[in-house]
Amino acid sequence: MHPKLQLVFFYSPSFISRPLFSTVINIDYSSPDKINMAVAEDTVINSEEAAAGKPAVPVTQKSTFQRSSSKHLFVFTRPGHVWMIASAIFTAALAAAGRAAYTIVFGRIFDLSSQWGASAIAGHRFLSETSQWCIYMCLIGLGMWLVSSIELALWVISGELRARTARDTLFGSLLKKTAEWYDMRENGMSSLMVAVQTQTRELQIATSQVLGFLAVDIFVFLACIIPALVYSYQLTLVMLATDVPSALILWTISRFLDPAIEAQRRELAQASQNATAAATAIELVKVYNGADHEAFRFISAIRQSAKYYSRQALCNCGQLSYTRLWMLMLFVVGFFFAVNLVGKGQLTPGNALTTFYAALIAFQSIQILGPQWLMVAKGMAAGQSLQALVSELQDGQQVDKVSGCYQPSSCFGNIHMHNVSFAYPSNPANLVLSPSNFHFPAGEITFVVGRSGSGKSTLGNLLLRFYEPLTGDITVDGNTITRLDLEWVRRNITLVQQSSILFRDTFFQNVAFGAPDHVSADEVQEACSMALLQSTITGMPHGMDTLIGPGASSLRGGQRQRLALARAKLRDPPVLILDEITSGLDPVSRSLIMEAIRIWRKGKTTIIITHEVGYIADDEYVYVLEGGRIVQERVRKGLAEVQSGLFASLLASADDENQSRDSDSEF
Repeated sequence: MHPKLQLVFFYSPSFISRPLFSTVINIDYSSPDKINMAVAEDTVINSEEAAAGKPAVPVTQKSTFQRSSSKHLFVFTRPGHVWMIASAIFTAALAAAGRAAYTIVFGRIFDLSSQWGASAIAGHRFLSETSQWCIYMCLIGLGMWLVSSIELALWVISGELRARTARDTLFGSLLKKTAEWYDMRENGMSSLMVAVQTQTRELQIATSQVLGFLAVDIFVFLACIIPALVYSYQLTLVMLATDVPSALILWTISRFLDPAIEAQRRELAQASQNATAAATAIELVKVYNGADHEAFRFISAIRQSAKYYSRQALCNCGQLSYTRLWMLMLFVVGFFFAVNLVGKGQLTPGNALTTFYAALIAFQSIQILGPQWLMVAKGMAAGQSLQALVSELQDGQQVDKVSGCYQPSSCFGNIHMHNVSFAYPSNPANLVLSPSNFHFPAGEITFVVGRSGSGKSTLGNLLLRFYEPLTGDITVDGNTITRLDLEWVRRNITLVQQSSILFRDTFFQNVAFGAPDHVSADEVQEACSMALLQSTITGMPHGMDTLIGPGASSLRGGQRQRLALARAKLRDPPVLILDEITSGLDPVSRSLIMEAIRIWRKGKTTIIITHEVGYIADDEYVYVLEGGRIVQERVRKGLAEVQSGLFASLLASADDENQSRDSDSEF
């Protein structure tokens, strides 16, 4: 038995003090050339989550397979869409009626031809009546062209409306979910978004052109089978006799489609998750030579998906091949029986042609359903999956279900946290924050310091109500936070984290995003000056109009943090929480930023979460956390007088770091 070693790495750039990605590497000494690397899902985790043992990949949730049905095509149909669908169905019926009218016209022309051939009518009469029927045929064709164009447009618009409703419903429901729900996602949000986009597209295709073709084919079958029965029920019934066994065979084949579609979707979601995770942590993949393993995981999921798609293709091919064989048999049997009826004098040649042609068109419409049915089946499965997701989103814990409705006229920012404790829902047995009491006085700056994993960042999540505490309560100006309207809370309390988000927009718009109302260029410039962004703006090719964000110009960690600080300056809330906002800055910039914050936030409640203690003023109050507990609390001057304790250790580390920098500078 060979020993095995498991290493857990947390990826954290130098400008960020908490890890962004985690990687588990299993090294088997029996085959040291093989390294099993599992890159976690692209979920941003903070240091407290990592230390608390919060899993980067949420707990797997079980699901049961249920067959989809035609009703799932219309799960996102709203009352306002009914008139569009009704109009599309009506125009489809008109288009089908035109196809049926063609069979009658062909029969009349063939009757005239047979009568003229038998010298039953004169040539001029034959020419006159045939010309008249040809004019009717042209008019029918013109009408069908117009009606078919309108019908197809209505179906396309109907499909777009359903897709828009699906997107709006899903997006609105996602915004209402709590952070706990996002933490517990089985495959992460990236794979969920890919699946939602794919399924919405499949539903849109199935309910637009494809559903229109399906409706026309059904109406063509009904419109053609009726005149066929009227002109010769005997010939029609002979051709219909093959319907029952053929329908049974086609239904049996289609039973294998739903499981294959669901399995393919599951494997594609897994492949998407693997690809996204590997691309997000590409540095780790390259550093630990995990490219081959990640490629193998991705290709394995794709191969499984291809296997299930092959099953779908086989089912579709089976349906198409049998339908074509059925049509050929119908043609032979129908033609033979029609000739027999005409020979016995029970049917005229014109009626025989009308019946045979109408019945053949009716059955050909069924044949055309074969290629369309696979897309319809995918649309039904997509509708069922999206409906299940919406039901999951609308059930359970939602933001609007856990918030009050009281909106005070003003916010002074006097915050008390009484006996508050917390554990992440994915790891409820491990307390990130033990029962503790905090007081953040109105109009003052308060520091919360501690090493990574001490639980200090949890305070911001609780005050913004991303999570609910396990025990205790939080009050703002004497009002329990659960009574307060959630929008009011987040309008008056702003959290700025070290992992600042950039939107794909101009630098100006990225800063102005923090303003509740329209802001002027001068206000944005003032906020940027406070955050020391002048040199950053000067170095950009188009100044504040430069496009930044994903796929555009990028900013370094410190620049992103200062941009987030400029956003907060524009918002200027009564309560501001800064979580490691200066971790990516050099000492000089950090000192200047801290002084600018003190000037700006004078008389306003400010909570600064950091592990840097060298920039705390003597009269500023400090909470020191370790292992989720408050181990020290006092003004900084009083803490500095205590020779032992965590704060003294942090202060000594800061002094050593400053001396090291000074030595390097002198050298």
